[in-house]
Amino acid sequence: VWSRETWRQLHVLQGHRVAVNGIALRGDILVSVSGDRTFCVWDVIQGTRLRVVSGHSRGIACVQFDGRRVFTGSSDCTIRIWDVNTGECIGTLQGHKDLVRSLDYDGRWLISGSYDHTICIWDPDTQRMVATLSNGHDHR
Repeated sequence: VWSRETWRQLHVLQGHRVAVNGIALRGDILVSVSGDRTFCVWDVIQGTRLRVVSGHSRGIACVQFDGRRVFTGSSDCTIRIWDVNTGECIGTLQGHKDLVRSLDYDGRWLISGSYDHTICIWDPDTQRMVATLSNGHDHR
Protein backbone atom coordinates (compact mmCIF):
# COMPACT_ATOMS: atom_id res chain seq x y z
CA VAL A 1 0.00 0.00 0.00
CA TRP A 2 1.31 3.44 -0.95
CA SER A 3 0.97 6.74 0.87
CA ARG A 4 -1.22 9.16 -1.11
CA GLU A 5 0.75 12.19 0.00
CA THR A 6 4.29 11.10 -0.75
CA TRP A 7 3.82 8.00 -2.93
CA ARG A 8 5.95 5.83 -0.73
CA GLN A 9 5.28 2.29 0.29
CA LEU A 10 3.56 1.99 3.66
CA HIS A 11 2.80 -1.72 3.96
CA VAL A 12 3.01 -5.05 2.19
CA LEU A 13 -0.29 -6.88 2.57
CA GLN A 14 0.20 -10.63 2.73
CA GLY A 15 -2.49 -13.22 3.22
CA HIS A 16 -3.52 -15.04 0.04
CA ARG A 17 -2.09 -18.46 -0.81
CA VAL A 18 -2.14 -17.96 -4.60
CA ALA A 19 -2.37 -15.05 -7.05
CA VAL A 20 -4.49 -12.00 -6.29
CA ASN A 21 -6.92 -11.59 -9.21
CA GLY A 22 -8.51 -8.28 -8.30
CA ILE A 23 -8.71 -5.45 -5.79
CA ALA A 24 -11.26 -2.78 -4.92
CA LEU A 25 -10.63 0.26 -2.73
CA ARG A 26 -13.15 2.46 -0.94
CA GLY A 27 -11.74 5.00 1.50
CA ASP A 28 -9.20 3.22 3.70
CA ILE A 29 -10.65 -0.25 3.12
CA LEU A 30 -9.25 -2.51 0.42
CA VAL A 31 -10.74 -5.82 -0.69
CA SER A 32 -8.57 -8.35 -2.51
CA VAL A 33 -9.76 -11.55 -4.22
CA SER A 34 -7.78 -14.61 -5.12
CA GLY A 35 -7.74 -17.95 -6.84
CA ASP A 36 -7.47 -19.42 -3.34
CA ARG A 37 -11.29 -19.01 -3.11
CA THR A 38 -11.07 -16.21 -0.53
CA PHE A 39 -11.34 -12.49 -0.30
CA CYS A 40 -9.55 -10.40 2.29
CA VAL A 41 -10.63 -7.08 3.79
CA TRP A 42 -7.74 -4.79 4.72
CA ASP A 43 -7.26 -1.52 6.59
CA VAL A 44 -4.71 0.12 4.31
CA ILE A 45 -3.69 2.77 6.84
CA GLN A 46 -2.84 0.27 9.55
CA GLY A 47 -1.70 -2.41 7.10
CA THR A 48 -3.82 -5.02 8.83
CA ARG A 49 -6.14 -7.71 7.58
CA LEU A 50 -9.58 -7.25 9.10
CA ARG A 51 -11.01 -10.52 7.87
CA VAL A 52 -10.60 -13.35 5.41
CA VAL A 53 -13.78 -14.79 3.92
CA SER A 54 -14.38 -17.95 1.94
CA GLY A 55 -17.53 -19.31 0.38
CA HIS A 56 -17.02 -19.84 -3.33
CA SER A 57 -16.35 -23.40 -4.44
CA ARG A 58 -13.72 -22.25 -6.97
CA GLY A 59 -11.33 -19.32 -7.36
CA ILE A 60 -12.51 -15.71 -7.28
CA ALA A 61 -11.72 -13.75 -10.43
CA CYS A 62 -13.12 -10.25 -9.84
CA VAL A 63 -14.46 -7.87 -7.21
CA GLN A 64 -16.44 -4.68 -6.68
CA PHE A 65 -16.97 -2.92 -3.36
CA ASP A 66 -19.47 -0.19 -2.51
CA GLY A 67 -18.36 0.49 1.08
CA ARG A 68 -20.83 -1.91 2.68
CA ARG A 69 -21.16 -4.81 0.24
CA VAL A 70 -18.50 -6.85 -1.53
CA PHE A 71 -19.44 -8.38 -4.90
CA THR A 72 -17.31 -11.33 -6.02
CA GLY A 73 -17.34 -13.20 -9.34
CA SER A 74 -15.95 -16.71 -9.52
CA SER A 75 -15.09 -19.61 -11.75
CA ASP A 76 -17.91 -21.46 -9.93
CA CYS A 77 -20.16 -19.41 -12.31
CA THR A 78 -21.73 -17.37 -9.50
CA ILE A 79 -21.61 -13.86 -8.12
CA ARG A 80 -21.85 -13.57 -4.38
CA ILE A 81 -22.81 -10.53 -2.33
CA TRP A 82 -21.18 -10.18 1.09
CA ASP A 83 -21.61 -7.88 4.06
CA VAL A 84 -18.17 -6.30 4.46
CA ASN A 85 -18.54 -5.85 8.22
CA THR A 86 -19.56 -9.41 9.07
CA GLY A 87 -18.27 -11.46 6.13
CA GLU A 88 -21.74 -13.00 5.80
CA CYS A 89 -22.91 -14.02 2.33
CA ILE A 90 -26.16 -12.12 1.81
CA GLY A 91 -26.89 -13.31 -1.72
CA THR A 92 -25.84 -15.52 -4.60
CA LEU A 93 -26.54 -14.47 -8.18
CA GLN A 94 -26.81 -17.35 -10.63
CA GLY A 95 -27.20 -17.13 -14.38
CA HIS A 96 -23.78 -17.44 -15.97
CA LYS A 97 -22.63 -20.78 -17.34
CA ASP A 98 -18.87 -20.17 -17.12
CA LEU A 99 -16.27 -18.12 -15.21
CA VAL A 100 -17.50 -14.67 -14.14
CA ARG A 101 -14.46 -12.62 -15.17
CA SER A 102 -15.50 -9.00 -14.66
CA LEU A 103 -17.83 -6.92 -12.52
CA ASP A 104 -18.76 -3.27 -12.46
CA TYR A 105 -21.13 -1.47 -10.11
CA ASP A 106 -22.42 2.06 -10.64
CA GLY A 107 -24.40 2.40 -7.42
CA ARG A 108 -27.57 0.98 -8.98
CA TRP A 109 -26.74 -1.83 -11.40
CA LEU A 110 -24.21 -4.62 -11.11
CA ILE A 111 -22.83 -5.65 -14.50
CA SER A 112 -21.09 -8.99 -14.98
CA GLY A 113 -19.09 -10.37 -17.88
CA SER A 114 -18.44 -14.06 -18.31
CA TYR A 115 -16.50 -16.54 -20.39
CA ASP A 116 -19.95 -17.82 -21.43
CA HIS A 117 -20.00 -14.86 -23.87
CA THR A 118 -22.72 -12.97 -22.00
CA ILE A 119 -23.02 -9.76 -20.07
CA CYS A 120 -25.66 -9.74 -17.35
CA ILE A 121 -27.25 -6.75 -15.65
CA TRP A 122 -28.35 -7.31 -12.05
CA ASP A 123 -30.27 -5.39 -9.43
CA PRO A 124 -28.21 -6.24 -6.35
CA ASP A 125 -30.92 -4.98 -3.98
CA THR A 126 -33.51 -7.48 -5.24
CA GLN A 127 -30.81 -9.97 -6.34
CA ARG A 128 -32.49 -10.40 -9.72
CA MET A 129 -31.10 -10.40 -13.22
CA VAL A 130 -32.77 -7.66 -15.25
CA ALA A 131 -31.14 -8.27 -18.64
CA THR A 132 -28.74 -10.54 -20.49
CA LEU A 133 -26.73 -9.43 -23.50
CA SER A 134 -25.48 -12.33 -25.61
CA ASN A 135 -23.98 -13.20 -28.99
CA GLY A 136 -21.69 -10.17 -28.93
CA HIS A 137 -18.45 -12.14 -28.81
CA ASP A 138 -17.45 -15.53 -30.08
CA HIS A 139 -14.05 -15.86 -28.38
CA ARG A 140 -12.94 -15.61 -24.79
